[in-house]
This record gives sequence, structure tokens and C-alpha cells, in this order.
Amino acid sequence: MASNGIQYVGGGGATVDGITVVSGGDITITPPANTVIASGILAINDLGHGSMTTGIVINHRTATNLVFALKSDLVDHGLSTATFGGNDAETDDFMSFEMASPTGGGLTLKVLGTAAAGPVPFSVQVYGGVAQTTDTPSSLGLIHLFAAEHDGSNNLSNANTNDNLFCIQSWSGGAAVTRLILKGDDGELHLGVATTVGLDAEDDVALVRTMQKETAIRGIVLDKYDRLMSPIYANYESLKRIGVVGEKDEKGQFLFRVQPRFALNEGAIWQLHTRLEDTRKELGAMKLILEERNARP
Repeated sequence: MASNGIQYVGGGGATVDGITVVSGGDITITPPANTVIASGILAINDLGHGSMTTGIVINHRTATNLVFALKSDLVDHGLSTATFGGNDAETDDFMSFEMASPTGGGLTLKVLGTAAAGPVPFSVQVYGGVAQTTDTPSSLGLIHLFAAEHDGSNNLSNANTNDNLFCIQSWSGGAAVTRLILKGDDGELHLGVATTVGLDAEDDVALVRTMQKETAIRGIVLDKYDRLMSPIYANYESLKRIGVVGEKDEKGQFLFRVQPRFALNEGAIWQLHTRLEDTRKELGAMKLILEERNARP
């Protein structure tokens, strides 16, 4: 027995192999080996959990710093104080958990990677069975996220008018800027429009028709107006030129940009309005001429 605790030594009495427990200190396994808990709960700073049979419980007590961290000798991202939250990162962290609020609970998950191009810092992969195909307020997907307010007395609260359910921010212009908000009461989607460019110099009506033809897999019936359309507006390249669509892949498929497509549709509506107004004025002038002629004796 060691003077500062209990020491169990195996390997024929050699002190370099075995498990050393130091009173008030570390537990050391030499040489490094797997630790197997056959059953039950591994509890840190607690006695367990009423809803757990097998698992890990960590009670942070009054601590407000990190509760869990993953590190690697292969990682050196250089991040420390630049991260949000009350606790700094260490440059070999690649993931950490901490309370979102020292008094309110919640979780802040930080995923950290190097500044090198290519790797995806955070990837969620889900493999399941057959996905639902319904489109109702109760439909679910292979990835399902749920959020709700509560009243502090074990009751969930309905979303209030204009409650922000989901938000995405980016670091832009030296600040965290909101780019997307999904409302919880009615599913209304808000997107940033700071970089939307008007397309008044283009034939928006023709481009809307081209968008239809390029994205529809069936149901398009060409007519004489399609044949009269200017070639500069009649193909995928025209949509790419104005920034409404992205690059095609090897299958010829592409993504479209939501805000520019909205701008294109809005521009087409305005152009149709101006054309109808011009036609209305021309018809009004012709009507006056005919009325004057008919009024002559």
C-alpha cells in the first residue's frame, strides 16, 4: 500500500505495470489498455440517472466550463479565443460540449477544424429505412429536428406569433449576420436579400419561360411564342449568365438560387404590367379616334 493511496501492481511485482490509484489524484493504467465496464452506469460526480440502465452520466455541478471535449494530436487549427461562448477552445480540440447558459442550461456544441480547403468540418450522416412521402403537418423525414418552448412546469407551450424556430448565421463583415429564419407558428421562411440584383435590363418574361423549360421534366408545350423568343434568352446559358442557376453536373442537373429567381419573377410581373399599360393606352387612343370618326355627320 502506498503512503498516498492504494496501489495495485501486477506483472510479478513490477511497479511499472498495473493500476495505480492516487488519493486525490489520477488513476493510471500502465501499460495503456482498454477499460471495460461489463454493465451498469459510469457516473462522474453523480450516482446515476433514474432513466438510465447502461450509459454515462456527467454531473457538472457548479462548473460552467466545458463538460466534454474531443482532441487529436493530428489537429492544430489555431482557434482559441475567436470562438463564441464563455469558454475558449484549445488548438487540438475538434469537438466540445458546454452549457449554453450557466444558469439556463442548454447545450453549445462546437466543431472545430483547420483552415485548409477541402475537408467538411461537420457532417451528419443518417442511414435508415423507407422515408415517409406524405406532405402534412405531421410528416417526418429521415432527419427530424424538433423544438418547443415550455412553461417551466413540465408543460410544452405553443409557438407564439412570429417566434423564430430555426436560424442560420454566418460571419460576414466582422459580425454574426442572420441569413435564414424559419418561423415556428406558421412555417414562414425568411431569407436574406442584401445581395439581390435587379434584372430590369433583361427580358425577364422570356427568362422565366426558359427557366420553366430548363427545369421541367415533362408537361411543357412549345408554341409560336417560344419560336419567336430571342436566342440570347432561350437556353441554360442565359440563366447562368444572370446568376439564377449554378453549374451543371455530369448528369446535366443544376441548382437554382432562390433570391435571384424571386427577382426574376417579380421583374417579369412588372414588365408584363408595363406592356399591358402601353397596350391599354394605345387601345384608348384608338378608341378615341374611332369615337371621333363615328361622331362625324
